[in-house]
Amino acid sequence: MRGEAILDWQPQDARAYRLTLDVKAPLIGTVMAQVSTGLIDAAGIAPLRLTDRRLGSSERALNVQRSGEGLEMPRVSFSSRTDSAPFPIGSQDLLSWMVQIAGILQARQDLGMPSGPIEMLVVGVRGDQQRWRLRPDSEADGQIRLIRRPEGPYETQAEVWLDPARHHLPARIRLTEPSGEALELNRAEDS
Repeated sequence: MRGEAILDWQPQDARAYRLTLDVKAPLIGTVMAQVSTGLIDAAGIAPLRLTDRRLGSSERALNVQRSGEGLEMPRVSFSSRTDSAPFPIGSQDLLSWMVQIAGILQARQDLGMPSGPIEMLVVGVRGDQQRWRLRPDSEADGQIRLIRRPEGPYETQAEVWLDPARHHLPARIRLTEPSGEALELNRAEDS
């Protein structure tokens, strides 16, 4: 299935953000709509809430509590579950990681550091938590390709091509589920 996706990064001010992804297909309409909101802190993107609505499913959400009485570490809770889990500093949701890796690579470049692997915990609205280790794989056409190979049988493979000329924002992303089903996002050329 082919369609159109719009990834929209909206810094609210120097301390907050809103990131949306809308995926639409001809004759079907919205296939997926995600919204990540949160803070920008010393570790980069600090998600507070992710909503995820997919064709044929009800909206699901995750919420991160970053402060409160007796809270030593942020915790994440889910609309589809009653429990919560630790959400270590630097953890990302299924949408925010796309911007976080750009920020990490841009900071490394600004500081003159090598661009080695990037590690983070990525959490989905169903409560799935995966340790992502994105490794530099190749450089071509001025882009840096990072790849995340699944570490378990039910994990997502991620490939992302980052554009250093655009502050390392993704030019292309391919997410492949264990079933082989893939979502590929490509930046449209500027007009």
